[in-house]
Amino acid sequence: MKTLLPGDHPRFYEAPVLAEPVFGSSTICTNRSVQLGDGMQGANGNYVMDGQPTPDRNTTKGIKLVGGMGRNILLGTTVSDTLQGGPDHDGLIGRGGKDHLLGEAGNDSFVPWISASESTDNVTVNGGSGFDRVYLQGPESDYSLSGCNVSHCILRSAAGGTLHLADIEMLVFQTSTKRLND
Repeated sequence: MKTLLPGDHPRFYEAPVLAEPVFGSSTICTNRSVQLGDGMQGANGNYVMDGQPTPDRNTTKGIKLVGGMGRNILLGTTVSDTLQGGPDHDGLIGRGGKDHLLGEAGNDSFVPWISASESTDNVTVNGGSGFDRVYLQGPESDYSLSGCNVSHCILRSAAGGTLHLADIEMLVFQTSTKRLND
C-alpha cells in the first residue's frame, strides 16, 4: 500500500514497474490536499486507486487516475476528475463532479454517480473496446434516454444530471437492465 502524504513529490505519482507479475493488487491512496495536476498512474500490476483526499475535501480541483496493465478499481473525488482504465477489466467510480470516465480495453464497469443526490452533474463515459456496463442508482423510470445505441447515448437523471455515453453495451438500473444495440 502506498499513501501519498503532504509534502510528497512529484504531485503526479507513477507506480514503479514490478519485476514479476502480480497476482494480488496494490493500493494507492492520498492523504493530502488536492492541488492542480495531482494524480496517480499504475504500472504493470492490478491497482486500487483512491483519489479522495482526507483533508480539504471542499476543493474545486480534480485529479487524474490512470490504471495499470492489470485490473483496476479507480475511485475519483467529489469534483471533476479524469479516470482512465487500462487494457484489462476495470471499475471506475466517479463520486460526483463533471467527470470523464474512460474505460479503454476490457469489459469495464462504471458508476458515474454513487448516489441519487450526486446525479446532478454532467459526466462523460467512454467504454472503449469490450463489453462495458454503466451502473445507475434507482429504477429506469428515474431516467430519460435519447438516441441510445452502443456508439452514443444521452441519459438524463430526474435530478438534472446528464450522462454522455459512448461505446457502452449495457445500462444496469436498480431493478432492470437495458442492452444498447448498434
